[in-house]
Amino acid sequence: MIRFVLIAVMSVAIAGCSEEKLDTEAPSIPVLEFDGLAQDCFDASVRIRSRNSIGSASAVKYLKTVDSTVSTVDSVLDATHVEFETNRHVAGDRGTRHVVDVWYEGKLVSSVNCQTDDSWFESGISKDIATIVVSLETLGGAVPIVPSAPYGEADLKAGEKIFTVGCSDGRVPRARCGSILQVSDGLIYYIPKSISGDSGSAVFKYSSQRDAWEVVGRTAGQCRLMGGG
Repeated sequence: MIRFVLIAVMSVAIAGCSEEKLDTEAPSIPVLEFDGLAQDCFDASVRIRSRNSIGSASAVKYLKTVDSTVSTVDSVLDATHVEFETNRHVAGDRGTRHVVDVWYEGKLVSSVNCQTDDSWFESGISKDIATIVVSLETLGGAVPIVPSAPYGEADLKAGEKIFTVGCSDGRVPRARCGSILQVSDGLIYYIPKSISGDSGSAVFKYSSQRDAWEVVGRTAGQCRLMGGG
């Protein structure tokens, strides 16, 4: 079973010691609200190539299909499919055909033909969503999922840190850290601005309340759509 892994290199402060005196007391380490990238968030992110566009998506749900009945399951061991979420303006409506590209340690390991399962769009509000369902057998392995925050419980504030993992300029997924500028009318505005190819990428934030990384929105142009709805 394929496991897509990112090794994140974290910087640490190294305190020097003088020859006259050795400080044996352990330095206090501040607890940071945002202390780096979560591996599963990176591993869950993929590229979506369509006839007229290239965008990003992330795995949000494991599914099990038995006799045409589809149910959500918690463990990949019980799953038969994985659901990716992106933007409708990336994936189009039901039946639109795509290729999902997945990387492992910087190498392309899987390119799977698929199609849009469902989509939702309403002009003027924060709804620009499409889902793509791919069988684990076809995918050749399992990607981790990062679920959306429960509806109405993302608790986003200006100044908080978030990050996205998207296929900027249509290339391999890369992470970009940002700060929230404003949350208004269901939209998250933050810096830095998105780049072409980032559309559909998840916006991740760590929830101290639930002790987990969650999807709190999805890239659409230069703003982020609130997740969980």
